[in-house]
Parts: sequence; structure tokens; C-alpha cells
Amino acid sequence: MHGDVDWRAGGLVLLGSMVGANYGVRLLHGLSLPVIQRGFALLLIATAVRLVWSEQPHQLAHGAAGHALLVVIGLVAGVMAGLFGVGG
Repeated sequence: MHGDVDWRAGGLVLLGSMVGANYGVRLLHGLSLPVIQRGFALLLIATAVRLVWSEQPHQLAHGAAGHALLVVIGLVAGVMAGLFGVGG
């Protein structure tokens, strides 16, 4: 069990998600309820598609590109958390 957590990757996702959550909350105040509902529906569909067609996680990029991708993933997750109230 030792060494199973990639702390660098987690930190990069955290960095993006902290910025994204703040932006998502600010964005929430400018959107109408139907737009938010459609966005949440799209999030649910995208999640279902990812679950159905994913056997194992794949690393999409290595090095600096991989680190940037992790920050972007965190940013998107943060916006979703702030906007839709989803998250762990």
C-alpha cells in the first residue's frame, strides 16, 4: 500500500480545482436555472459514457504536458463543483 498515491498529481489537480471552484461559484450567479439544469444533465451523460467505455485509466500525456493536463482537469472539476455542487 505504500507509494500508491501520486501526491504530485493530486497537488496539481488540487491547484486547478481550487481556482475552478471559485470561478464556478461566480459563474453560477449569472446563469439561469434551465442552463444550469442542462449543464448538469450533460455532466451526467458524460460521466455515464466515461463509465461505460472505460476499462482502465490511461495516461494521456507525460512530463510538462501531463502536469498541465492535470491542472486543467482540476480546473474543470472545480468549476463543476462550484457550479453544480458536485464533488467528493
